[in-house]
Amino acid sequence: MPVGAVPTDAAPIDAALIAAVRQTSANQARVMGWTDVGGIAPGRRANLVVLDPSLRVREVLA
Repeated sequence: MPVGAVPTDAAPIDAALIAAVRQTSANQARVMGWTDVGGIAPGRRANLVVLDPSLRVREVLA
């Protein structure tokens, strides 16, 4: 494991899923002109959705 890497139990994520997440988060926030949502960073509100391995919503953290 590279220095600084964080071990996780997360499953690999394919490019299609990453694109879908961007289309429903950062891209939509940008279109709406919202600067405090759409990503995870200091100063932004943490609106997160927890999915199970079948991509069903298990929890929403807002």
